[in-house]
Amino acid sequence: MKFILLSVFFLTILSADDYYIYKLYNNKYEAIFPKQPQSNISPRGLKFYTTTDTKRQITYLAMKLYLPMSYKQVLKKFGKNHIDKSVKNSIRSMKFNILEFTSTSNINQYKAIYKAEEIKSGAMMYGVVIQDKKNDYRWNIYAKDINYRTYAEDIRDGYKSYFKILN
Repeated sequence: MKFILLSVFFLTILSADDYYIYKLYNNKYEAIFPKQPQSNISPRGLKFYTTTDTKRQITYLAMKLYLPMSYKQVLKKFGKNHIDKSVKNSIRSMKFNILEFTSTSNINQYKAIYKAEEIKSGAMMYGVVIQDKKNDYRWNIYAKDINYRTYAEDIRDGYKSYFKILN
């Protein structure tokens, strides 16, 4: 698997840390990480990429889920609210309370941005979901330490435009 690494300059307001764009899933999708992510396989056989900023206890995760119906079919048959509900249910199934959620859609793509709090630990998850064709791409930043929640949210907000589907 090849990773194409491009430097991205992080806003000096947030930090002097460097973040990089990685092209994943055969160059179909881009996500931002502070260092090269490791490829893993979930118990369900799904491939995902992850890395952790151990100093700040922030974990970055990128994954691709396959949809049983194409995005256009779901949008046409059930509407955007159905897709919103499905994305929210997936977040809740991980034992998170959704604190903020916005989404947009057009004929080619659905995009949601959210903030959620883990019920037991209080850890925060900041995420972006993009759906197109028969794929659901997700980029999450998971902050365990309360002191770095704002930092993690700023990372998501500063870099969410770099999280995208290429083809």
